[in-house]
Amino acid sequence: MADKRKGGRPSFKKLLLVTVLIVVLLTAALLTGLYIYMKTQYLGRSNYVKSQGYTVNQKLQRETFVGENGEIQTETEAVLEEPVLSRTIARQEEALQGLPEIENAGSYNLLLIGIDGERETADSELVALLTLNSEREEAWLTTFLPKLYVNIPQVGARQLKTVYAYGGAQLCVETLQRNYGVEIDHYILADLPALMEVLHQYDVELDVDQGEVTLEIGDTFSESMFRSLDSVASLLQTVLPCITHDMKDAELLKLLPRLSAWLDYSLKEQQIPYGDLYTAVNGILIPDMAETLKKLRETLY
Repeated sequence: MADKRKGGRPSFKKLLLVTVLIVVLLTAALLTGLYIYMKTQYLGRSNYVKSQGYTVNQKLQRETFVGENGEIQTETEAVLEEPVLSRTIARQEEALQGLPEIENAGSYNLLLIGIDGERETADSELVALLTLNSEREEAWLTTFLPKLYVNIPQVGARQLKTVYAYGGAQLCVETLQRNYGVEIDHYILADLPALMEVLHQYDVELDVDQGEVTLEIGDTFSESMFRSLDSVASLLQTVLPCITHDMKDAELLKLLPRLSAWLDYSLKEQQIPYGDLYTAVNGILIPDMAETLKKLRETLY
């Protein structure tokens, strides 16, 4: 027989429904509050740039310098002449075609770019790929030297350091993917002079020379960082304005739960070109493409 009581206690189903709704609302409120806090205190302090491709600056002019034969040249004139150019491109294309497909879907790849100021024609003094491999539980930091050969889309063979000036961070991403067969999920761009100035205030000295990064941490920094979380928060809030990236807020928040696992990964480093696998022509470092790409693929994936 159906229960026809009126004004009695609510049924179990109604209590359960109300409880679930309350939990959902409280969770939504908590997450909204957390997002607003993260947005105002951290996420909103960095510079987000929507990925919209790139436009190549074909008329780029740089500061002049005296070439090997005494002639006046610009930075962008450090090029490969025929037949070296044709031979280099042919070998690179052959090496890329011989690469197997990347099967490991558990890697996250972040391109780190450091430029020498906010100028649109700034050199990229630092180009490094951070690969976080969840399958191997290891992290690789691969540094590509500024004088490294790259075949820039719509431009031609140049030193890697000139790529940013030709088309910004997105062209850097496209160039590395096409030339070295790597995957890149997102990029982080740092204004190095501004970043160095900020870190200096916290007793941290950062120096980037020909792609080599030197970081010296003073005693004052160590003491202040271990003293309170406020010091860490203050450092982040000061550093983030020097950073530009192409990651939406949702993407950044999605990465937070993975940070603790990534911090436990063993960090390994390598440098392209590899020590004995390159030649130098007109100031451009040309890797042995077949061996370089093979070794790079083996270490990262």
